[in-house]
Amino acid sequence: MSKRVKSRQGRQRCPPTDASSKATEHRAKFPRIQLIDYLRGVALLGMTIIHGAWNLEFFGFLAPGTSHQVFWSLFAALVAGSFLVLAGVSLRLAHAAGIRWRSWGRRFAIIVLAAGCVTAVTAVVTPDVYIRFGILHMIAAGSILGLGVLRWPGWTILACAAAVVVINFTIPADWLEGATSYILGFEAVPPPASDYRPIFPWLASVLFGISGARLLQDMGWWAVLGRITFTGRPSRMLCWLGRHSLAYYLIHQPVLFGLLWAVLKVSG
Repeated sequence: MSKRVKSRQGRQRCPPTDASSKATEHRAKFPRIQLIDYLRGVALLGMTIIHGAWNLEFFGFLAPGTSHQVFWSLFAALVAGSFLVLAGVSLRLAHAAGIRWRSWGRRFAIIVLAAGCVTAVTAVVTPDVYIRFGILHMIAAGSILGLGVLRWPGWTILACAAAVVVINFTIPADWLEGATSYILGFEAVPPPASDYRPIFPWLASVLFGISGARLLQDMGWWAVLGRITFTGRPSRMLCWLGRHSLAYYLIHQPVLFGLLWAVLKVSG
């Protein structure tokens, strides 16, 4: 028998590891849903528009205070809420059959590292409004806090989301002090930041996503939604962006910022 045949037989006798077999089983039972990638891509497009407007204001192409106008504030809140709802949906779908700690830990570590990079870079580039607890920080916090309710009934999780909203509007803003108050969202006068998404009320968006995913799963709708596909080039591009959302988030703003800086230098 040749060495090649022996080697092939040797490989066939090696059973798959528990981690790989569980990952394969999970992908077979819960395939990737293209609709979620598409919606995340749409949210990324909205985020790009918001950051583009902020950059134009920063470099003086738009009037000061433009990004704080009602339209832009509501648009930014809508986009941030969309990201957090989708984060909750993804958290539920990824761990519906049980928390896969290795996968969760790897994703959590990447998000925390990315959030730290955003804080560090903005502290250098825009120190007056640097990001202390933005959308990535909130996604990381939601990834932890959401684990505790993943197995709860959908309506119970929905009630928790509503309770977060109620608490946000009923607890006095100055009942805590320091970093804890800032992260929770109860600081009376938070320092200025270009992005600020504290736990109250933004945890509600994550919980809404988890509850919605659980309720749709209980009704058997994910099997239907999973059959939705997008074939046009713009739609496929949005799906591609949605699959690489974190990388796009980290890259697009430095590119936009650098392009406008270059335009300003050339024109000036």
